[in-house]
Amino acid sequence: MKQKTAEEMRPLIQSFAKYTGTKKAFCLENNINIHTFHYWQTKFNKQAVKFSSKKFLPLQVSNSVGSKIELYYPNGLRLVMPVDTPLNILQALVKTAG
Repeated sequence: MKQKTAEEMRPLIQSFAKYTGTKKAFCLENNINIHTFHYWQTKFNKQAVKFSSKKFLPLQVSNSVGSKIELYYPNGLRLVMPVDTPLNILQALVKTAG
């Protein structure tokens, strides 16, 4: 049996994300050894985490009249702070939320 390449496995791993059945059933339907599937799934997940930890997340700052600052992150997180929040606190929040 020939080894699977990343180019062969990536589309399968991505399609499994939309699959409603079990991993075992998916592997049987796609003629993939479950251990091979798990290997590539883990490898791609590690790559995604490594990439996302180095990637800058765009931050939307809403200018609102009042006494608060609202930060909205792409992942849905919303932070509301007083306008006089020190800059070093804001920087720390931005770094830890990403």
